[in-house]
Amino acid sequence: MDVLQLAESLDSYRTKCRKSPMNAAARVNDEYELDRISNTAASFLQQAAAEIPLLSSCEIAILDSSADGGLPHTRPPKLICLPAKLCKAEPASDDFKTTLLHEGIHVHQRMYSHIWKKALNAAGWKEIPREKIPEELVQKIRINPDTLASPYWAWDGQIPIPIFENLISPQLSGARTEWYDLSTGAVFHKPPQSLLDSGSGSGSSSAELEHPYELYAYKFSKEGIDSHEKILEALEKL
Repeated sequence: MDVLQLAESLDSYRTKCRKSPMNAAARVNDEYELDRISNTAASFLQQAAAEIPLLSSCEIAILDSSADGGLPHTRPPKLICLPAKLCKAEPASDDFKTTLLHEGIHVHQRMYSHIWKKALNAAGWKEIPREKIPEELVQKIRINPDTLASPYWAWDGQIPIPIFENLISPQLSGARTEWYDLSTGAVFHKPPQSLLDSGSGSGSSSAELEHPYELYAYKFSKEGIDSHEKILEALEKL
């Protein structure tokens, strides 16, 4: 069993995508399989990963550049999936290192979900069961492997959900974050003002706001929070 087969046995991510018409359509041309990079590129990747303490507990898999639209992502138990095209035969750029750290934070969220959930609850987020979301909205949601284990969270009664913008020809890169109001059933384009006022979502893009795990993976990676200890300190300050 290779690392992708193991991951699928744990999260059923690709199976869930195939069962969702829109998610299947968005991935119709991808080759979700392991790939190879040059020895030089592998060496530079290893050097970059070695500079990030958080990645010492992670595994890295190189996938075909078309896999998941070429978007880096993570799978269980502690796998970072990188498209081959992202791994260059040259020293890693700062942006690439930030991407590596971002994905390492997602692995940390998976490995220490109890710590993250406690911190998010303390910060004002509340985990919401799937049955609270109307099925017609669920069918339009772009499935995210990084948040699949705990996909729905509400801030002040509103749940961020990544909706495909083009419902006829959905694209993985073409999703916008909408906010579903649990009390009224309305869908809003803008995040709750209370979230912006808190400073947590201020200045964040639509992609960053689709889930609190994404919000803090973007924030912490930009701030260079690159170890287990630093993450624990940052979570205490949410």
